[in-house]
Amino acid sequence: MKTTRNPDGRQILGLIDDEKTLHFQWVYGFLVLGGIKELPLLIERQKVSRVIIVSELKSDRLEAIRKIAGQCKIKLSEWQPEEHELMVSGIDAGQTKNSFQLYA
Repeated sequence: MKTTRNPDGRQILGLIDDEKTLHFQWVYGFLVLGGIKELPLLIERQKVSRVIIVSELKSDRLEAIRKIAGQCKIKLSEWQPEEHELMVSGIDAGQTKNSFQLYA
């Protein structure tokens, strides 16, 4: 199993997704290890100390993960990207005459 160690020492073991077609497939370079139902066993077997939520979840799924984290006595956190304005050639991006937004 591929693991990636972050500068703070944490390792990413894999991903969890309830979409069964993704189970045991590679996504963004990580193996999808199963769904929420498999999470307690994965936490125990892999000695997981934290689960990080990296996508927006429906409230029932979030509550299910919170319950599992509490029962397993592990940390739970959520990664939230933030948008920041960047300088381009010494000009604030908000000051350009023909500005536009492009979203992927």
